[in-house]
Amino acid sequence: MKLLFVIIFTALAVATIAQNSPKASKISSPTKAQIEAIQSLLAPVRKQVEDILQKTDAKLFADYQADLKRIAALKNYQQRAKELTVLDSKYYAFVKQGYIAAKIDEKYYQSKMLGILRLASNQLRFTEFLGVANATASRTLFPPPSNPCKEFKCPLKVRNTTMNQQAIELGSERLGDLLDNISKECVTFAQTVALVASGREEFSAIGEFASISPNGSNIDINAECSYQISGIAFAFLGGGYCDASVGIVVSGPTVDLRIEHDIGWALAPVIWYNPFRASGENDRLQGSFTPSPNGGDYKIQLYAKTYAMAAVLSGTYSNADIFSISSLKVCQHK
Repeated sequence: MKLLFVIIFTALAVATIAQNSPKASKISSPTKAQIEAIQSLLAPVRKQVEDILQKTDAKLFADYQADLKRIAALKNYQQRAKELTVLDSKYYAFVKQGYIAAKIDEKYYQSKMLGILRLASNQLRFTEFLGVANATASRTLFPPPSNPCKEFKCPLKVRNTTMNQQAIELGSERLGDLLDNISKECVTFAQTVALVASGREEFSAIGEFASISPNGSNIDINAECSYQISGIAFAFLGGGYCDASVGIVVSGPTVDLRIEHDIGWALAPVIWYNPFRASGENDRLQGSFTPSPNGGDYKIQLYAKTYAMAAVLSGTYSNADIFSISSLKVCQHK
């Protein structure tokens, strides 16, 4: 039975970005400075649209804001999905009418946003209301390794996370039946929710230690698993941003490496909400690294990372889940 497990939990997140996750080797999502620059660029547009909606129907606009805030704080994904459907039917036409009345030069602002993000137009997918929702696969798949490998299977014992115990318990509840049908030792997950003007990152990983001999060749990593990443950025009295990613992380003598496999992110800088989702079933995560000439023990893990950032009172959340890890191979490079 195919499992749908995007039941989202909500936890108040008011801390700054976590500092104890490994440094990324490639950045394919906006930096905090870029997000803030886009928010600043579009602040006059946001005020213009909100002023029009306020003048058009102050009560309806207040009801819309109250419902959006309430939905952003819901803990249950299924309930949130139902409520968003109701939100669409009640307020979309009203919000769209106000946005059109503002006569926004979208091409101008999209060009400015591309400049801030240092991207070409074909690298970004714009959505309604000058939003952005991207899912970027940065992987390059090679044939499964045929050279000598050390293979690790469940249970994988080396685990670490930035989440506190309450967040872990809520995350387990969110995944529900998934954790009842597969080994808990073959799952890692992360989730972040931001409800105030701050950003927060969560990071979880699972894997094993591999002993590398001195003067060895480069090391290839090949893992097989399924995963899902998702999130929604809400714009309520300000813009919202979130992202989620999965990949491989390696740490040991002279090595501190994160190899990003897939990332999704969404930005709602003006009004309304903006979702993203990406997944892989029985997918292959691959990477390589150069160990120290002296060899040593290297921690090799699959990771799930989430980040959410809100301006003023916007709710945003993101989730990353890796499950059904069937194999983790550490191989000598040919």
